[in-house]
Amino acid sequence: NNEYTMQGFNIGERACIDGGSLSLYVAQRPTRLGLVRLAFHALLGSLAQARDFSAELAKELQVETHHKRLRVATDGEVTVMTTPLHYRIRPAALPVLVP
Repeated sequence: NNEYTMQGFNIGERACIDGGSLSLYVAQRPTRLGLVRLAFHALLGSLAQARDFSAELAKELQVETHHKRLRVATDGEVTVMTTPLHYRIRPAALPVLVP
């Protein structure tokens, strides 16, 4: 199942984590006011309709820009990365032990 949730506090939630896809979220104009507006849309369950926001699923992607470095948020941590950015999914790359 490649569907993902786009509302409330469940943004990016999936039924299973081994579906083989990455979730990509792009805020087109990430000003403070714009991010507050996006959070408001998320809480109302209308984030998918927000005009300055897009979401995609992919197995692999490359982000190219004219900037040499970008601030990137990954799992809540913001870091500066050199472009282009390359992402890919590696199914079964992380073994998980469950009691």
